[in-house]
Amino acid sequence: MGCICMNREDFKGLSDIERVDFFMSEYREGNLHSDIVKKHGLAKNTVADTFKRNGYLYNKSIGQYVLQKCDESVATIECLESNTKVIPNKAVVQKSYNDVTLKAEMINTISWVKEQQEKQQEQEQLFEWIRKQINNENIIEVCKLEIDEQATKGEVVGRTFKAYSDVLDKFNKFCEGYTYKKQDILSQALLEFLNKYDG
Repeated sequence: MGCICMNREDFKGLSDIERVDFFMSEYREGNLHSDIVKKHGLAKNTVADTFKRNGYLYNKSIGQYVLQKCDESVATIECLESNTKVIPNKAVVQKSYNDVTLKAEMINTISWVKEQQEKQQEQEQLFEWIRKQINNENIIEVCKLEIDEQATKGEVVGRTFKAYSDVLDKFNKFCEGYTYKKQDILSQALLEFLNKYDG
């Protein structure tokens, strides 16, 4: 960690690995966990949560956190056994630090890889959706006009209806594109209207 200067805000800005590394370097100096927290004015809950997230438990006999178990989803990493013996000197602390740090980094790396894989899957799904939208954007489904036999049944009867000029103009222009008689198209339109709204 280099400089051992630390305050609450600095600590909040660190990643979990950096937080653990900071404490491990203090442990190597022979400092107890409670003294480190007090010395640097750190929030006990923040520190405790950091260690718990990474599989550490507090060992009262040595006054420090030690790695007790791995993330359950990481079955391939061998976990450290519970250490109930007091560490006699700094050399042992150094060895323990190296093992613990390596395992913590491996756990965090695997978690990071899984997170990236999930993000990549989400991105691929999003891109696939965008591609489909782009491909469908210019596709306009044009229904083919077909005159139902039911629309042309019965006797042809002349009736006078009033219609608005804009609608009538659109109707006449529409009929120009077909070989059907206007009466057939109008009858089909009325039949579809009745089927839709006449329950």
